[in-house]
Amino acid sequence: MAGANKPSVLCCTSLLKKIVVRKELDLGLFSRVLRIFIGIEITLADSMLDAVLKSFSSIGIFGECNKVLKEIKQDGLVVSSDMQTKITFRLSSACQKDEADEFVEHMEASGNNLDYKAWASLIQGHCVSRNVEEALDCIQKNGSKRRRF
Repeated sequence: MAGANKPSVLCCTSLLKKIVVRKELDLGLFSRVLRIFIGIEITLADSMLDAVLKSFSSIGIFGECNKVLKEIKQDGLVVSSDMQTKITFRLSSACQKDEADEFVEHMEASGNNLDYKAWASLIQGHCVSRNVEEALDCIQKNGSKRRRF
């Protein structure tokens, strides 16, 4: 891939999608491919990340997205606010509370706290999945973090 003929963004997206839908998620391969794309100056746009995450949804393992997001962070990329919003909604609306909590903790640990839209999407997702108790817990957690004295 170091020659004059560089793959298109569509090819990169397609390859990353194929990696995540294999029987066994190979994070090493995903990370290597991602680093190669970064090396040839193809940035991981929200549309690419969204396509990869939709692949997880298509095979029913969206909860695995946290593993890929950790690899992305290790490669120096940051999940945008819009993607945080989509991810929190998808996880919470699919009744994947543990994965949603892990995502929130991962974002906070990386210094990339969720904004109000992502918190609202998290709460809305819990409501869509009829987990009102979880939605209330999120409101309390967010309220206690944002409370000003």
